[in-house]
Amino acid sequence: MEFPGGIYRSVPVSWTDAVPIDPYIGVGGGRSRFRVEDLLELARSLQRGQE
Repeated sequence: MEFPGGIYRSVPVSWTDAVPIDPYIGVGGGRSRFRVEDLLELARSLQRGQE
């Protein structure tokens, strides 16, 4: 990052738009409301409750 006077400082890449898109966002394209991992955990929790 360049500041006035030609001073350069580094910043975390997550503060910029240079970081690659999250695969969950990229693949889902906004169509999925739930992540697979979360649905699998929900299914396991429900199954444990029925035992």
